[in-house]
Amino acid sequence: MSKNKKSEMIESKVGSTLTENKIGMKKVIKGKTYNTETSRKVCSYVVNGWTHELYQTKTGEYFTYTYKYDHYLEEIRLVSENEVSHMMERSGLVSRDNGETVLNELKDWCDEDNKDLKVTGHGGFINFDFGSWEVTLDIDDVNWIRMTPKGKTVFDEDDLSMIQWLRSNEWDTRSWDKIRKEYLKGRFGKTNSEEC
Repeated sequence: MSKNKKSEMIESKVGSTLTENKIGMKKVIKGKTYNTETSRKVCSYVVNGWTHELYQTKTGEYFTYTYKYDHYLEEIRLVSENEVSHMMERSGLVSRDNGETVLNELKDWCDEDNKDLKVTGHGGFINFDFGSWEVTLDIDDVNWIRMTPKGKTVFDEDDLSMIQWLRSNEWDTRSWDKIRKEYLKGRFGKTNSEEC
């Protein structure tokens, strides 16, 4: 007895086709097919309702399949070597016991005037320590930001201006992409000549 897989076209873009099957998902990117059914699942983890699954094709290429809850929102995209390392670390598949990574590139980019600013990364989180308060970002969720006053119960006016900036339209996906890229480069020490 054979099952018929019902497929429907979800999205059509120049250079890629996205097809959803009841069992998995596949996407054609630059003429190559990336399919969750025919590739090996390496690892997975969940962040704020988003499931991140890392797959490896038979030819050795890596891609990620990310979806929300019951596959309502989903995507397949190619990933860099640094992202592969991050996903393996975040899922617990591999352990990096080298503690926090100092991210000086992000310190200079974020606030050149604040000499006390320390920027570190570990386990998918980036921590901006401004001395009297800190901001923590999750590199797998652009909308997740935690702000914490240190040794005081309220934020002062200078703190509030930084918080406003983080919550404004100026804080966009380009800013988050820069932070994510610097975290991956600083944490895993690899640079790719071609970004995915």
